Amino acid sequence: MDSVPGEVSFNIGATESSGVTLLHSIQRSEIIPRIGIRRGLAGICGIIRLRTSVSASALALTVALHDHRKMAAPSFWAGVLIVFLLCAFAQVFNDIVDRNDDAIVKPHRPLPRGVISLKQALCLAWGCAASAEILAFCMYWQTVVVTLLIIGLCVIYSTFLKDRFPLGRPVTVALSVALSVTVPTIDKPIDSHSIAPLAAAFSFIIGNEMHKIWADREGDHTTQRRTLATLKRDRSAGILLAFCALTTSTAMWQMLAPVEHWRIFLLISVALPTTLSASLFLLRSPDRRDQLGIVWRAAWIPGLLAIALGGM
Repeated sequence: MDSVPGEVSFNIGATESSGVTLLHSIQRSEIIPRIGIRRGLAGICGIIRLRTSVSASALALTVALHDHRKMAAPSFWAGVLIVFLLCAFAQVFNDIVDRNDDAIVKPHRPLPRGVISLKQALCLAWGCAASAEILAFCMYWQTVVVTLLIIGLCVIYSTFLKDRFPLGRPVTVALSVALSVTVPTIDKPIDSHSIAPLAAAFSFIIGNEMHKIWADREGDHTTQRRTLATLKRDRSAGILLAFCALTTSTAMWQMLAPVEHWRIFLLISVALPTTLSASLFLLRSPDRRDQLGIVWRAAWIPGLLAIALGGM
């Protein structure tokens, strides 16, 4: 039980019992429920990684906008909500599988810290998956297939790929996100107009995951997880990151062509951070790469704007 600092006493009559009883009543009826609700909401937001789930939804939204889909259609917003639920499921399920490792290397996470129980996390994870599948059934058969595929990828990644294949994490995460962002426009065929934003999203997310791998290398080494960082395959990681920067910039160039006026600014805002991040990764020593992910993620907001506005 959370304690409240301070001391309150009332000298009424011969004893102080009335004051003690009053303070006890306030703690149980007002303070503790508020703290419990706040902790519960913080636990849910933390375990679904609210910022990540919202970012995935924003990416799906911008890809749909780039494809000139009418925002008034109910299936449009249902698709964006499905992306949010799928991302939330992936985050919660991954935390459930990693709860023992997180207790050692990431004790601040909601499950090891006890902010949310294992039973609550399981209910939340499969509740998100079930809700996404129900919404998918209300849309198109393609939505059902893609949703099931993404759920399967998330489960395989958390239980198998992540610990056994050095590239399991970045490829699976990027593929899942790239598939999920097609949900709002799943009823339309994929053509040359939609390939560029999907390629940009796929390559950018792989690059972001590569940076996360290096930031997590100490914890992954402790838990004996096989990644490019723990296997010290620096050159392979650097080449892959440079390829991701080149692919992202090229895709942005295609979306923003002809590059003029505000389009030049957006293109530079994406190409410069990704290229700089990849270059510094190749030049710096392994122990000085932890913060380079911040440089890479600086292209996130301009990239979303470029995807959304590039088709105009």
